[in-house]
Amino acid sequence: MDELIKQVVAKKLRARGKIYKLSENSRLSTQDFGYANKIAGRIYSFVKPLMSRAADRTVYQKILAVVLKLVRSDEVHELGQLRIGYGNILAIKGLQFNARQSWRGVVGWNTEVVCHTADASIDITVPATSTWLFKRYDPRVSKLAVWYEIWKIPFELDEEPARLSTKELFFTPGEKSDARKAGFSIAGWDNCLIVVVGAVQSYLWESSGQGDFLTANRSFMASGIIEVFGLREGKLLQDRVEEKSNCPPPEHDEGVDWD
Repeated sequence: MDELIKQVVAKKLRARGKIYKLSENSRLSTQDFGYANKIAGRIYSFVKPLMSRAADRTVYQKILAVVLKLVRSDEVHELGQLRIGYGNILAIKGLQFNARQSWRGVVGWNTEVVCHTADASIDITVPATSTWLFKRYDPRVSKLAVWYEIWKIPFELDEEPARLSTKELFFTPGEKSDARKAGFSIAGWDNCLIVVVGAVQSYLWESSGQGDFLTANRSFMASGIIEVFGLREGKLLQDRVEEKSNCPPPEHDEGVDWD
């Protein structure tokens, strides 16, 4: 009797992502896996410039595992046609791209991110560091270089992804700094995930103490997804709200400037 119930339930639900592993749907499952693999590849292509040598195969595998969760949460499409953006998109939030160090392990503030659909923009605010004196840091750290990126990850593969970046902000241990704000235009973006990424690298003092250098040591760098929004037909996905949420280096000469 139990086996019969399982068969009936499977027959009713097998065309949805939650019953992804049914053997009779292996061909359709393979199509969905191929789609997820291509989406993960797009994300990984944006991660590599951030993390340099730290963006190894294990990072790609982590990205793929999360993308598969997004795909399998699709509550709209049939098996074989599953897509990101049609289920829970929050699985990707908090994803870290360095196994040795996390974004929050290096950066001592809560970044504010606001998405405005009315004027198609995203604002990122770094709060003032009046009470943050860098006591958590190795004394060899002379300064931090911090920047943020916005990634457009379309639901469909025939749409091109996009990447926008701020310029770098530099923070020195023990020094106060004012709040800073940067705004991105996302005009024309639709039917996509908007992934907000924070990245930080460290400069270390030379042993002589007379200068510093940008280190490639993975223990002194981090990047991760601090927020994610979904746009479909010009509207934020239902589980998102337009409110604040806590949450060699790339060239930034062309990046969005800070106020």
